[in-house]
Amino acid sequence: MSTETIEIQAVWDERPGLFTSGMVKWVAVAAGPTGAMHVRESTAFPLDDEYVDGGDSDDGYPYIRIVRDEMDYGERQKVERMLEEFAATLESDGWTRTGQGDDWSTLRFARSVSS
Repeated sequence: MSTETIEIQAVWDERPGLFTSGMVKWVAVAAGPTGAMHVRESTAFPLDDEYVDGGDSDDGYPYIRIVRDEMDYGERQKVERMLEEFAATLESDGWTRTGQGDDWSTLRFARSVSS
């Protein structure tokens, strides 16, 4: 039996302008031999640009890094709750949390698959 792995990433869903707030969503992405593969995404939520670092990635997904240390308490609580709710949907689909990625929000998951 083989194993599939995925990682949660934050991406821009909609960004109206360079200096305005935008909509962000969580996306579960599997890394494979042909590049990134979209597995599941969350509902989009608003997030101020001041809390975001980064832009587009090389594979076309608009990955960003949410800078948790710069967020006020209320915004941080909201974003962390939404991340945990998204992680719970993956776990209910049979994914098991296996660790942490490079950033606080890049959670990693795996599941067994039939070969």
